Amino acid sequence: MPIHVEKFKIPAEHICASFDRLHCVFVYSIKGNWLQRGVSTSSVNPIPESVWYEAEPVSGNNDGRRTEVHGGGHEYRVERTMNTSTLAQLMADQNASPTFSLLANVTQHRKGLPNYYIHGLRSGMGEDYAKCNIAFVHLHKAGGTTTKAVLRKVRQKARMGTVKMSNRVTTSAFDHFLQKGRTPKPTLFWGGFSFGICDVLHKRPCSYMTVLRNPYDRIISSYFFCFTKHSSRLCGPVRPKDVSITAWAIHQGSHFFNLILVHPDTCRNDSSSDEYVKLYQDHTKDIIPYVHRHEDTCWFRQKALHKEALTKEQRRALLHYILDNLENWFAVIGMLEDYQVSLELFGEAYQMNFTAEYSVPLHTGRARVKEEDTTIKQMKIDLHTCT
Repeated sequence: MPIHVEKFKIPAEHICASFDRLHCVFVYSIKGNWLQRGVSTSSVNPIPESVWYEAEPVSGNNDGRRTEVHGGGHEYRVERTMNTSTLAQLMADQNASPTFSLLANVTQHRKGLPNYYIHGLRSGMGEDYAKCNIAFVHLHKAGGTTTKAVLRKVRQKARMGTVKMSNRVTTSAFDHFLQKGRTPKPTLFWGGFSFGICDVLHKRPCSYMTVLRNPYDRIISSYFFCFTKHSSRLCGPVRPKDVSITAWAIHQGSHFFNLILVHPDTCRNDSSSDEYVKLYQDHTKDIIPYVHRHEDTCWFRQKALHKEALTKEQRRALLHYILDNLENWFAVIGMLEDYQVSLELFGEAYQMNFTAEYSVPLHTGRARVKEEDTTIKQMKIDLHTCT
């Protein structure tokens, strides 16, 4: 049972920053079953068939249930009703873009240890988490710097290896482990582009962890951060001083959705997704004033690709599938609002003392300390109104 659940109405910022201004509900829990429905828009087509992905058969039946095998050599089976019929129907469409077909296939065959509390303990897989590779999916402005500082100390004591999965090294890291197929010892992968690394690792169990945050607070935090750190690649080709908080939310989009739907080829320097960046900017230039800076940052490339190469219906199907499977892909999901409890849950799952390595939060909104509460409240009202 989840130990903490809160509901928020999603701003345009979360689950695909929609120009349709869809009403969404964000239900998140520290132990797993948390996101509920939300989505977004567009249509066209680039990613080449990727060498790091090999399709595997997924068993199923006609009533919409799927039986999936998890855990590599430590297998357990889960049969449950999933929201997959729409995705399957769209994949059967002969006219579906190659980009959608590839992303859908990759998404349907993700690997990794399931939620420790919902499935791991129940299935007798607890020991796998204590010796596995760990990939921390860093959602920006959600306590990531603090979490990485804790992880750095934890992994040093555990003598784990470490691999940074940042904008510049993501593709080369995937290529390296695709060739090697394994890590010589338990390894920590960290960064915003680490999701998917478990797909190419074998022999040793592999898991994902992340920390989420109230989406209103996260987007406002990124807005103020980029006011003072506008040269950061996180900001992309837009300056906060040029836009409202709602336009900023549309620009930033849902980082988490993009991070889960990651494709390493998008980050290549010669990526054909650049043409989608130009298309997307052209389609949104009346709403968002762009500057010539960081158009090639991986997250912005991915957002443009999803908007321009996938239809609204395709994105909705992918989103619903992802929401249905988060508990099968993430070993532990923490919440910034309950950070101390999150550390305890990480520690129990991985058999490491996370709480002992935590002292004070880092980068706690220095850029917004001068802003009055009334300003923040008005921003939240504006975001709420635009959903």
